Amino acid sequence: MAIGEMTVTVVGTMTSDVTVERVGRDGHDLAIFRARSDERRFDRHRPEWGPGRRFSVRVVCRRGPASSVASALRRGDPVVVHGRLRGGDAETGAARAQLELEAFAIGPKLAHCDVSLRRPPRPEPVVPSGIPSWDPSGATVDALANGSVRAPRPALAAPGGGLGP
Repeated sequence: MAIGEMTVTVVGTMTSDVTVERVGRDGHDLAIFRARSDERRFDRHRPEWGPGRRFSVRVVCRRGPASSVASALRRGDPVVVHGRLRGGDAETGAARAQLELEAFAIGPKLAHCDVSLRRPPRPEPVVPSGIPSWDPSGATVDALANGSVRAPRPALAAPGGGLGP
């Protein structure tokens, strides 16, 4: 992050389909789509809700999130996007006509849609050989109680430097 960088969260709707491009020397994915957030305001004179201002932004996702966005989301989906808001070109200093949101986190708005997640399989955790595995028979508890498991005892120090209570 940079000093003065503006991070925002936009809750809205995707108004375009996702376009995926390969960019950079390493050929990483870049997903681009448009999102819009419509404000709703309560009118006290006529006790009802009505339309307010609209905010529209071009959203850019890079690398890993880009392929996930392209496979999971499409036009019309309710989304929550968090990222860095940009309004100008840093290299030339020229102002950009439209805002761009570089997304760090993106997902569907679960209040308005149902999703089912596909998670990649996790590798089995590596357990050091000195730590016994859990077993339903209680042999692990017995091994810990009779001291057959070799593990250093934690050193407790009291404020005066001696052992604890």
